[in-house]
Amino acid sequence: MCLLDPIWNASFIGRGREMKGISLTVVSIITFLAWLPGSVSAQTFNWTGFYLGAQAGFAKPKDFVTYGGSSTGVPFNALDEKIVHRENGFAGGGQAGYNYQLGWFVPGIEFDLGYIGFNGKRQSPEPGPENDFALSRGGLFGTVSGRLGAAVDRTLLYLKGGFAYANLELGVADNVPPLTTDATQRTTRTGWTIGGGIEYALADHWTIKTEYQFVDLGEKGISAVASDGITDTWKHDVSAHIIKLGLNYKF
Repeated sequence: MCLLDPIWNASFIGRGREMKGISLTVVSIITFLAWLPGSVSAQTFNWTGFYLGAQAGFAKPKDFVTYGGSSTGVPFNALDEKIVHRENGFAGGGQAGYNYQLGWFVPGIEFDLGYIGFNGKRQSPEPGPENDFALSRGGLFGTVSGRLGAAVDRTLLYLKGGFAYANLELGVADNVPPLTTDATQRTTRTGWTIGGGIEYALADHWTIKTEYQFVDLGEKGISAVASDGITDTWKHDVSAHIIKLGLNYKF
């Protein structure tokens, strides 16, 4: 089995419009990179070195919740229940990394650590049970990414991709008798991220950037014992779009 199979499957199956936008962005940047070598004159700014900074922006998390079954095969209210749970939120924190410039080509590595903030609640749509609610809350969030950049003097255009993790509270709850449950859990999810951005050197040691990231945190099953004694499970498939602005100090 190809090592990239899990990423391709998670990326393109069921992602539709989201992945089309990401693919278009990647193709545009690759086209730019192919054009770049013959178009860049002498570089006066050197991107090589360590950097440290802060960032903040907008996050659009999505939790796609499906009913995963029960311990006895008897469904909780409605079999194959689906709740699509989208929220607007905040993403902010810090980053550190290292770039190494080879002519116009600038590879590097970057570490992000911060908080993704959102607090949502969505009711199960008809014809599902009206008392079921999907719940989601944000928490600690971070990535470890490789970067591939192209420098045009003080401007750096880059792609990035790698490992992502987040500590989120996810669940489905029904607190209306006679049949109640609370399958809610704070859990650390891991997955992958891909994105890109533009960075500009304001001065010899200060740079500013704007960046887009797509994050896929995979699927998580959360179970709970309902009031009838049966264990029910709901599956959460979590992803997020993040747009942010950052400021770096280059050492």
